[in-house]
Amino acid sequence: MTAMTHTPQHRVSRVVASERAEVGELADASLWSMGPAEAAETLVELTRLGAQVTELTLRVAAHAETVRVGEATGAVSTGAWWAHQTRQTRSAAARSMHLAAALAGPRTLVRVALAAGDLNLDQAEVIVRAVDALPSDLVTDDIRAEVEAHLIGHAGEYDAKALRVLGKRALDVIAPEIGEAHENRVLGREEAQALAAARFTMTDDGHGKT
Repeated sequence: MTAMTHTPQHRVSRVVASERAEVGELADASLWSMGPAEAAETLVELTRLGAQVTELTLRVAAHAETVRVGEATGAVSTGAWWAHQTRQTRSAAARSMHLAAALAGPRTLVRVALAAGDLNLDQAEVIVRAVDALPSDLVTDDIRAEVEAHLIGHAGEYDAKALRVLGKRALDVIAPEIGEAHENRVLGREEAQALAAARFTMTDDGHGKT
């Protein structure tokens, strides 16, 4: 992947170019003098930095979609152009573009938490999916925001797998009556599907037995 081919003008572009150059200088830096405590702290900070870079990447991706990046080259979508330019798979780029759109739109709280390094990418994706999965006919925008904030609040103690479980039960905490109505609906649908799939067959074996 190549560096920027022109002098960056926008503040974000300038910072990205500068940070890439600085990090590049660390490629051969020896770590022998870094003690256990500093190594532990640095590893955590790098993880948080990675989350912040991810948020910025997704924000720029959402903007790239707005300004139709790649259109001049005939790319079918910004995601397809991005995948080609960075050697990502199209499915990975499409997944990132979907999350970018969510963070640029209704999931502002997730974006802010990711930008602060308080979430990692997996946690952010789980929270977005959990909020998007809430029944649109039962849940208001205010309740969605409460569920979003609720899950973000637990991100400091739970990983993405645990947050996925919490997300499925979030309505029981935020809006118990709605959660119960939704659960009853889901159970009813599952029972109907099980009934539709049930089969009972009796066959005559031709020898007087069934």
